[in-house]
Amino acid sequence: ICCALSAAGVVLVAFLYMGNPEDLGVEPLYSRREGECALAEADAPAEEAGDGCRDGVPYTCAIRTVRFWVLAVAYFVIGMASYGVMSTMALFAVDFGYPGLQGAVLVPLGAVCDRFGSRWALTICCAAAIVASLLLCVGSLPAAAVFIASACSGAAYNSTIVPVSVSVREAFGARDYSKKLGFCAGCATVGISAGPTVTSMFFDLTGSYHIALIAFAVLCALSAAVFHIVARPRAC
Repeated sequence: ICCALSAAGVVLVAFLYMGNPEDLGVEPLYSRREGECALAEADAPAEEAGDGCRDGVPYTCAIRTVRFWVLAVAYFVIGMASYGVMSTMALFAVDFGYPGLQGAVLVPLGAVCDRFGSRWALTICCAAAIVASLLLCVGSLPAAAVFIASACSGAAYNSTIVPVSVSVREAFGARDYSKKLGFCAGCATVGISAGPTVTSMFFDLTGSYHIALIAFAVLCALSAAVFHIVARPRAC
């Protein structure tokens, strides 16, 4: 039912979609150079408009690179792992004897992105998801540890989208930014939607969440390494 509703929503948006922000003369969401780009392009000759300000790899070129697809897969993984844990926190809490517990913690990762870059912010998200997964693998936990696992799972999920949006710009520049962001953020969203299904599948097959939690922890560690290597800012 959820897949059918989502597919219907995609079709509806496709009919309503008017074009990319750059094609319509509108700055894409999260672009940090709105004012200076608009002024530079307004003052520059028509044949030069955008050359100096719209730096970066064009979308048609970026999507052909291994780097772009590795990033997209990493976005999918962190979305799946973070929400796969958070979506089942209430069930874990009941198993540990603390019903009604759910993780929902916001972390100000915007400051981390500005100061240290998106790869460190994404590492924090991955680390939080790993801590939550490994804690929940323990057979019995005190209340304080359950609350820590809940907080980490909530922080990992709620803070993922901020560094994802920034890392696309850092890795591939501002040119065609909305197209590249839309693709990569879409991968993260697909991962988020797949998280609970994957977690439940492991439970149905093995009778335990243990394997899913270990798999999420390993995938998050690999994703953190990928973000450090691939999401590093590159001069274009």
